[in-house]
This record gives sequence, C-alpha cells and structure tokens, in this order.
Amino acid sequence: MERDTVQALLDKGFALHRAGQAEAARDLYLAVLARCPGHAEARNLLGLALHQMGDNAAALRELRQAIELAPDNAHYHYNAGVVLQALGRHEDALRHYGKAIDLQPGYVLAHNNCGVIWRQLGDDEKARACYREALQYEPRSAELLNNLAATYRREADARQMLAYAEAALRERPDLAQAHVNKAYALGRQNRIDEALQALRQGLELDPSMVEEHSVYLMNMHYLEKFSAREIADEHRRWGRMHADSLWDGRPHGNDPDPVRRLRIGYVSQDFFFHSVAYFFEPLLEHHNRAEFEIYCYSSVREPDHVTARMRAQADEWREVGELSDAALAERIRQDRIDILVDLSGHTPGHRLLAFARKPAPIQMTYIGYPDTTGMRAMDYRITDAEADPVGATDELHSETLVRLKHGFLSYRPNEFAPEVSSLPALRKGYVTFGSFNSFAKMSESCIRLWSRILQQLPDARLCLKYRNLTQQVVRENLLARFARHGVESRRIELLDHAERAAEHLALYDEIDIALDPFPYNGTATTCEALWMGVPVVSLAGEHHVSRVGLSLLSHVGMSQLAANSEDEYVGLAVALAGQLEDLARIRANLRPMMARSDLANGALLTHSMEQVYRALWQHYCRENLVVSPMSM
Repeated sequence: MERDTVQALLDKGFALHRAGQAEAARDLYLAVLARCPGHAEARNLLGLALHQMGDNAAALRELRQAIELAPDNAHYHYNAGVVLQALGRHEDALRHYGKAIDLQPGYVLAHNNCGVIWRQLGDDEKARACYREALQYEPRSAELLNNLAATYRREADARQMLAYAEAALRERPDLAQAHVNKAYALGRQNRIDEALQALRQGLELDPSMVEEHSVYLMNMHYLEKFSAREIADEHRRWGRMHADSLWDGRPHGNDPDPVRRLRIGYVSQDFFFHSVAYFFEPLLEHHNRAEFEIYCYSSVREPDHVTARMRAQADEWREVGELSDAALAERIRQDRIDILVDLSGHTPGHRLLAFARKPAPIQMTYIGYPDTTGMRAMDYRITDAEADPVGATDELHSETLVRLKHGFLSYRPNEFAPEVSSLPALRKGYVTFGSFNSFAKMSESCIRLWSRILQQLPDARLCLKYRNLTQQVVRENLLARFARHGVESRRIELLDHAERAAEHLALYDEIDIALDPFPYNGTATTCEALWMGVPVVSLAGEHHVSRVGLSLLSHVGMSQLAANSEDEYVGLAVALAGQLEDLARIRANLRPMMARSDLANGALLTHSMEQVYRALWQHYCRENLVVSPMSM
C-alpha cells in the first residue's frame, strides 16, 4: 500500500512538473522523500524542479544524492551537468556529461551540451567534434546542424557556416536561429542584401531577438534601397518592440544643483584597441576633473593595453560585462550618474536595454554608431552641422540633436603610425586609388563610380583591403562586380587583414588617393588615410551616415574634397590624379595640417562636450526645480 501511495505521489508530481507547475511538483517530490528518503528518481525530479525554480545550489545537492543512489543512471549525470552548466562550472558539467555519454553513447543531448560549453570556452574544434558525434545518431537534427553552423562564425571562410545553416533550414524552415546563422554567413561573403533577407526571416519567426534586430538596423545602412526615412522608422520600431516598455518612470534622486560637480558615465564594450578608442581617449584624457567625475562601465571581453590606459584615466571603472542589462541599470542608478553616455548604438554587444530603463536623468548617444537609437529613454545625440545640417535630419532621430561647433569627433592617431612616405605615383608612374573600408560599405553605386574613375584613367590602379579577402568567393564576387563595369581584375589589388597597426598603416605608402565609400562613409579609416598623408575624396549624402566624410574633411581644412554629386565625385578624383605636384605637396603637408586642426584637438572637443553637459544639466535643474511652500 505504501509503495502505491509513493508511486501515486510521484506520478502526480511528474504530471504537474510537465504542466509547468514546478513548485507544486516540488512539494509532492518532498512528500515522496519524506516516506522514502532513498528514492533516487524522486531526488532526480526534485533537483530538476529546483533548477527550474532558479535554485541551482539546492538542485545540485539533490542530483548528487540521486547519483549516489544510482551511479549508473545516465540521465542523472546529464541533469547534474545541466545544473552545473547553469552555475558556470563548465569543467564539472563536462565531466558529468562525459559520464552520461560513457553510460549511454547515443545520448544526443549530452553531446550537444558539451558542444555548447566548448563553444562558450572558445574551442570551436572541440565543439564541432561534439556536434558531429551527436549527428551520427540524429543526422537530420536541425538544431544540431544549426549549432554546427554557429561554430564557424569566428572563422574567415563562411562557406561551411552557410552550408550547415541551409541544411538545418531544409529540415526545419521555421528555425529562427538558422536563418540568423545563414545571414551571418552571407554577410561574411559580402552578400549584404541576401543576408538582410535571411535575417528578416529569422526576426519574423522570433521577434524577441534583440541583438539580431540591432544587426539588421546596422546593415540597413549599407544598402541604397533603404531610404533615410525607412531606416529611421525601423529604429523606432526596434525601440517600441524591445526598449520603450522597460522605462518604469522612477524618479531620480540626483541633487538638482546646477553648478555642482557632475558624474558622467560612459558605457561601452569597445574600451580596447578599437576604432572607438581613437575618438574616445582624447575626451577621457582632457576632462576637467574639478568639474566632472568620470565613470566608465566596461563590457570588454579581452582587455588590452588601451583598456589599461583608459582605466588609469577614469575616476571610477566598473567591469559590467557579466551584469544583465537590468543589473547594470541598477548599478548606474546606485552610482548616481547625472549624465550617461552610450558609445555603442546598435553595434554588437551594446547595452541599450540598460539605457532603456533610464538609470540616469540625462542620457545621450555618441560616436559608436551613425544613427539614432530609436529609444524614447535616450534624450540626446551628439553630432555637428556638417554631418547633420540643422533641420535636415532632426526628424529622423528619436533623440534631440546637439551639434558641436568644432566637429563631433577628435581623432587620436595611432601611436605606432609610421612616417609619411613620398608620393608613390612618382616612383610607380601611375596613380593608385585605395579604400581600406569594410567591403560591406561598397555599394553598387560605389563600385560603379569607382569604375568610372578607373575608366577615365587607364593607367590607374585601385587597392582594396579588408579582413575577409582570404575567402576566394569574396575575392571573386568583388572582382566580378568591377568586371561588370568594364574594369579588368589586373587593375585591382586585393590585400588581406594586417595583424599589426603599424603594418596596416604602412600600406598607405602605396596609396596616392583614398576613395570614401557611400552611402556609408568611413570614419576611422578616413582619419588614418589623412594622417598618413593621403587625401580622401568623399561624396556627401542626405543623412549622417553619408555625411561623416564631409564633417571630417571640413574640420581638417579639406572640405573641397567633399563632393555633392556623383559627377563631382568622379571629377574630383580624376582631377586630383592629374596633379601629381599638388598631390605630392598635399602628402607632405597633410599630417602637420591635421595635427593643427580641430579634428586632432582633443582639448577643444572636450571643452565643447563639457559645455554641452553643463548646459543640459542646468536645463534639467530648471525643469526639476522644487520650490518649498512659504511658511505662514
């Protein structure tokens, strides 16, 4: 009779468990164990219920007891692995998964979870081995095929990633993450339009994918088929879907004193040797510490010497990569930050959902992304009148635009930059144009105009450099695009990624004139070219992403190289190529000219930013002034 009672309780608990009622199931499992403490399955199920309730420490205790009672049960070892994995104890999890596999070689879930852990640890080869072993038992598993595809995301050659993602989709067309992996693979091959179509399919299947939606926003800028209005609308859609509901309206306890020392918080995943650092370090270095206390909230995965340098310059440095967005927002609120500055926008690893919770009274976005965040919780966006002419782009932003008089950027040249060489055309006998921008920025119009330039200058060459050129498919596709416009492959030199900054910058010794891509202009690449003495010809468009070139050239004193039409762009490049003496003079003078310019004046940029901070804070204080009632 007792046995029947125990089994009835266990069955009832299991039924509740399967119905998602973990707490009710837990109580019944405890009732079983009160009658029969040595019931291994009750211990196992109790451990699972506690895990699902979020109490992994208690769950692990129960599962270990289950294993002691039944050491040869593969499922108990597997469940212990799941809990240990949730606790971040990867080595212990792998050991239990391994034991489960020893006991049951075809344990597909255990093989899969080992693969997940190895990928988290950065060992893609071991992850692949796990997924391939699992596929021996379930060769048509879409989830396994998709996980195998993901192991190729960090590699330059995306063909395997694309093949496995497409294989997963043949088995399960509704698997959203497989569409995402397909999109990443296509993007790595510079097939941006196809990548966005795949990404859109994934987002339609699973609209909750926040980061993938941000990737979609970023890539919209590369394609001319999207208007500025369409891009702005999609950013606002992102805000409505993922961010705007997170602001709970809680008041801030910051002292509304208009003249006190202010706490400024900067949030970024790019506080390392990254293009953002070129523009952020001058601001960090020149801050007036008597007026401003500087907090940096860093999500850097692999800190380097630049991270260390920045950390030494901040008043307070917070490592927040392990914090959830909600926890990060709470930490910022506890730090009583007055003005919080996002340096990422919709780039990978952003913390916009922390900003969405409005942890600081004033929030703004700056430098890391060429567009609006689309969020109602973001108050301001820093720019200038060249990149965002007054009245022309304001309505495309959810933020109020703040335009800095002397330019919104200050560039710090790389410390390892070599000296400027003599004009290469004088020794080669022909002019070499170049672009070291991402190939994603090379739109069809861009290829067409660059081809027009080469057609008008039969002896000229074009040098292109980007990290994905180890892929034969990328090289072939790129050369084919030029061939369609009558440019032979022999006139185009394709260079792969250079590991060291000095090696990368030394390649400008072979370039006479840099061509800025459009509609997505270069930023750090433009500054690097100018610092190496190479003039940059740019084409100004209608919104920020296509006007950064104009802004940079204007603030270095070379605005005459920013064209307003396609014909003018081609004409400027062709004319410049025919003036070798002028080119040689520009090359010799450009670095010292840039060093004296607003673009390289970190102190000026910082003063401008601090004036903005103070003015916005004073406005906030006036808006939040509390007048005490008169005493009677």
